[in-house]
Amino acid sequence: MYEMITSKFGGIVLPGKMITPSGKVWKPNQVVCRLVPEEISVPDEVRELSEQVLAIKQPKTNARTFHFRRALIRRRYYLFGAKTLRMEVAYSRYQFNLLHAAFEDLVRKERPEIAEALLQFVSEDDLFDLNKLGGPLSSGVGITTVVVLADQQTIMTHRSKEVSLNADLNHTALAEGVNPEEGLGREIYLPSVAVRAAVEELNLPVDREDLVFLGLAIDGRYWSPGIIAKVEIPLTWQEVKERSERARDRWERDNIRFIPYTPEGIAEELRYALEPGKGVTGFGAIALLESGIYDFGQEEMERAFRNIALQA
Repeated sequence: MYEMITSKFGGIVLPGKMITPSGKVWKPNQVVCRLVPEEISVPDEVRELSEQVLAIKQPKTNARTFHFRRALIRRRYYLFGAKTLRMEVAYSRYQFNLLHAAFEDLVRKERPEIAEALLQFVSEDDLFDLNKLGGPLSSGVGITTVVVLADQQTIMTHRSKEVSLNADLNHTALAEGVNPEEGLGREIYLPSVAVRAAVEELNLPVDREDLVFLGLAIDGRYWSPGIIAKVEIPLTWQEVKERSERARDRWERDNIRFIPYTPEGIAEELRYALEPGKGVTGFGAIALLESGIYDFGQEEMERAFRNIALQA
């Protein structure tokens, strides 16, 4: 029933994989997203089940507010030659991305009856078909951005247990989702989404022109696709830590820390990517790997990963 989408690199298994070719880079003006209106009907059974899942995953959130907010539910992407990555995002009145909790250890082990019931509404064929990008019940397209600091460090956050997805896992510093407020029926300038994450999550000064888009990846825990990117900022770790205390969205994380932004530092961080309590989100793992490939080269990254894998 359950199988995680993974990518093996240098002997280390990561909870996610690239959809677009590894090593391919898009400039900010080459990545395009457009929201498309769509209406869906939601069975009462699904409402009831999703409320039970919500009570497990995010008990402090009001279920009614969650279920009636507007959200993104379905995506597809197109590659126009080698120049443009286009994503079309279907928009609906309802979001039930927690249905994917049917495939999470927390729900599968503690409440197997809920997981079994949820599988009546989730098609595994959809979930594992990368052309469908996560199936019709997954959440909106997100952007995960690796931040490289002036002192050759990068930032990792630990996700708060209060968030709904990827709770209690490590994640690269910036993560933001495209939302309906970006505007229906028009192309969305994705760098602005990454900049919003930088400001809201860590209070960082990020210039849109400095963003490098590394492609489209999929999170192996939720079968959800997302853009990955990297950016360099002229701040040290200590300066970032001080600025982050004034960030608006601090509730999403328990703490932030730095790791060396070197092939060895990246490999060491991702060594425990799949281990409970030490895990890294699918987007975080793939984004950090691809950023390392971009800056240090594939051969150097493979060497570092092989050395770390041999020590395990």
